[in-house]
Amino acid sequence: MAAKRTTKVVKVPVRIADEDESIRLLKYRALDKVMYEARYLGNMAIRYAIAFNLKDVRDEFEKDDENSIPLDTRIYRILTRERKHLAAGTVATLGRNFAGKLFRNANKDAWAGRKSLPTYRSLFVPFRHQGSKINPIKVDGVDQFVIEPSGFTGKWLSKELITEVSDGEDIKLSKDDLKLSLTSTFSWKDKGASEVVSRIVSGDYKMSDSQIQKNKKGLMVYLTYSFVPEQLKLDPKKVCGVDLGAVVPAVCAVNFGPQRRYIGDGGDVWAARSKFRAQRRRSQRRLGMYSKTIRWKRSDKEDKWIHTYYHTATRQVIKFCLQHQCGTIHVEDLSKLRQKDMESEFKRLLWIPSKFNELLDYKAKEEGIEIVKVNPRNTSRRCSKCGHIAKENRKSQSQFVCEVCGNGKKPVNADYNAARNLALAEGNVIKEGYIPSQNQEQTA
Repeated sequence: MAAKRTTKVVKVPVRIADEDESIRLLKYRALDKVMYEARYLGNMAIRYAIAFNLKDVRDEFEKDDENSIPLDTRIYRILTRERKHLAAGTVATLGRNFAGKLFRNANKDAWAGRKSLPTYRSLFVPFRHQGSKINPIKVDGVDQFVIEPSGFTGKWLSKELITEVSDGEDIKLSKDDLKLSLTSTFSWKDKGASEVVSRIVSGDYKMSDSQIQKNKKGLMVYLTYSFVPEQLKLDPKKVCGVDLGAVVPAVCAVNFGPQRRYIGDGGDVWAARSKFRAQRRRSQRRLGMYSKTIRWKRSDKEDKWIHTYYHTATRQVIKFCLQHQCGTIHVEDLSKLRQKDMESEFKRLLWIPSKFNELLDYKAKEEGIEIVKVNPRNTSRRCSKCGHIAKENRKSQSQFVCEVCGNGKKPVNADYNAARNLALAEGNVIKEGYIPSQNQEQTA
């Protein structure tokens, strides 16, 4: 069985590499012209996709053929008639990916009023190329790279394009000047990206695709590469406890040391929750509904925010586990909470814990990490250092101080203490939760 490859993208800031200033400026103007044409044809493609999908629009048929012409082909033929400087492959990509794929994904939501159909913005015009050449060079002692996109050979800078952008200037170009060469402009802050490109050049990473885009900072090349990640040996006895806290959105702790990670900012989550709550109440008032008599229904925008935020948080949990070689993750089994414990569930910052656990579960399976659900009984009241359980240990939502050992004589983050209790849970505790002894019940 072949090893599973991981695909990523590295951003490379670039500039046109010609030393002659007049030639370099000419190529910048030519590239802007080509990007403008690509943006125009891309937006035209989406509009024809809309028109051909309207009711009562007849299909087209080839001569002597009963099958109708596919939508992508109809749009490609129209774009080809409008094409001036773009390569045929680029036009085909615009018609197939943009007008076909993106339109199909967004059409239903657009008609329902949930989103707008995508269009090319003034700066975002991608050019995809396979087989681009990359060569390493040294510029002022810094490792840089020369990138020659496969689609920008001598044919892209045609005589018609030169005449259109030269403004009457008499510029003589050799065969080497007709192709487009881009030089990276890495700074000392881009050591990570520079190392990735070095591995692509050496063959350690396999490059599958490249794109040229223009943003506010200039030209940018996006290199898509893949590699086989090193398989870390995870220890199932090393456990990571994950607590969804009331002050910190999520906290990771281990059962073998003081290592921990606080994920997210509680202030940001509360700001988002307040914003969505206010929007819901405004919409209910407009509809004449009383907020306490109608069931809360999340909006699409809130669902997207939840999905994105929870994805980011669960990725950090998996990263923490891989860093410390944890082969097991303990999470709270919220289905086993008692009724009086459920009353405090509104205090959790991440207000849909089942969604968090669902995303964490499939990410853990991909890395071979086992997920164990633990009964969360008394995890917020138990001292993770001495095991004493008392309601008075929890001084506030953010502070935990054990009445017996003091737990370091300083207040401990209450969410971290709960996460460590989850990590330390074993045997019957996983099913029944932490149960105070008789001595503890008398002193509590």
